[in-house]
Amino acid sequence: MNISKWIDESAEKFGDKPAIYSNYTSINYSQLKLETDKFASACKAAGIKKGDRVGICMINCIEAVISIFGAIKAGGIIVCIHPKLPLNKLREIIIDANINLLVSTQFYEFIPEISLGIYHHIQKDNNKNISFPWVAFGDWISSGVTNEPHQEGDIAALIYTSGSTGKAKGIISTHNNILFSTDAINQYLRNCQNDKVLSYLPLSFDYGLYQLFLTVSRGATLFLEEPPNFLKEITKYLKEKEISGFPGLRNLFTLLTSNADEQYPLIRYVTNTGDALHNDVIAKLKKMFPNAELFLMYGLTECKRVSYLPPSLVSKKINSVGVPLQGTSVIIKNDSGNECAPYEIGELYVTGPNVCQGYWNRPNETSSTFLFEQSVNTLRTGDLFYKDDEGFLYYVSRKDNSFKSNGFRIDPAGLEVAIKEKFPILMDVIVVGIPDNVAGQLVGLYLVTNISYSLEDSVVQYCNDEFEPWQRPKFILQKNHVPLTPSGKINRNEIVKLFINQFIKKESP
Repeated sequence: MNISKWIDESAEKFGDKPAIYSNYTSINYSQLKLETDKFASACKAAGIKKGDRVGICMINCIEAVISIFGAIKAGGIIVCIHPKLPLNKLREIIIDANINLLVSTQFYEFIPEISLGIYHHIQKDNNKNISFPWVAFGDWISSGVTNEPHQEGDIAALIYTSGSTGKAKGIISTHNNILFSTDAINQYLRNCQNDKVLSYLPLSFDYGLYQLFLTVSRGATLFLEEPPNFLKEITKYLKEKEISGFPGLRNLFTLLTSNADEQYPLIRYVTNTGDALHNDVIAKLKKMFPNAELFLMYGLTECKRVSYLPPSLVSKKINSVGVPLQGTSVIIKNDSGNECAPYEIGELYVTGPNVCQGYWNRPNETSSTFLFEQSVNTLRTGDLFYKDDEGFLYYVSRKDNSFKSNGFRIDPAGLEVAIKEKFPILMDVIVVGIPDNVAGQLVGLYLVTNISYSLEDSVVQYCNDEFEPWQRPKFILQKNHVPLTPSGKINRNEIVKLFINQFIKKESP
């Protein structure tokens, strides 16, 4: 099944119902089907064939949604790109994916220099000063026809990782991967045509892209907006639009609950993935959304979702990310390759239809991460976990985030939780490794708070009293904000750079 059939099915059942609200405009399901058909028709007329890559470099908007499903309906493979990526990263992705068609809200001067099979660039607004082939979005749509048949294909999307530690990698996601994951997540979220979901997550981020899939596949309404500059915008939406579903990341929920005086009883569920929420934030979310189920989830772009914690167990299974999705299985292995006993830490492996097909044009990395055995896909996650005696999963750290200091392994998550619980006035706590010629890496402690006085002495005293010598922070920064990736996750690499600039360079002769 081509996943763009969701649009046809929802148009037939809920034609006049709003599908997408964005930037003060809306489109219903019947209109969305018509526009999607015309986009697909225009793609084919321009020479787009099954398997060609269609880059979509746009802010969250209705045109982006039309482009996504129109390109997929034409048999294309979508590549959603964050429009605020640095130009070198943008160029990298366009070349790596060998983009055949680019849909963008702006013109990039380097595009004509790239020797790719780009047929056209589609810009939301017409720009007559550009000589390179460029079509306004309205002109592109108007050139197509309705009732465009679906072009079946295997691959639906290349979802690129942030590439913060090197070149971005395109993760190959098939129609079957997306269908399985969407249905499995909707089984526990129970989205239906009555739901209204608010998402500020970028479509280039799998968590954001799947909000689109989760809603249109059930005839729900998605409020698709750009990241807000201030929290009043979010609270206004939550109050006035009768929102029922609210996905978010740690930084958003930390800021939102810092002034948790309001309550929003109409919210049916709240979801979180990526960086784990601190327990005091969870408690505040429960007060802010008194009738909402809170779903704490874990996943990777390489397999979308791995597990979720049933909301009824959030208070009982503290810090757990729950149980695997129905239809999937996991195993935790130690360094010898044997299955770990309960409470023994090892690397998590995931098997199931949610596991993607590998990395685009990266056979060596694919073979070391994706294990294809007897027609079953298994993902080696690179994440450290343990399970309790009831089989519930607990995230310890990313192998990449853990580091060694003076020969001892440091797992940031445990230290972050302990400090945050001791000092609830802190909005967030982030532990990173700072390069050192002698120790390998030293502990850097990044404190996030909006208070005007320093907590450094108190935190140092607590760490000296409670932590082993190798766990104690060598450097501390206290700030009122968190550096974020384009997806909205905590940017640990940028935090490391802040420490280096603040301390290491000053110490250098």
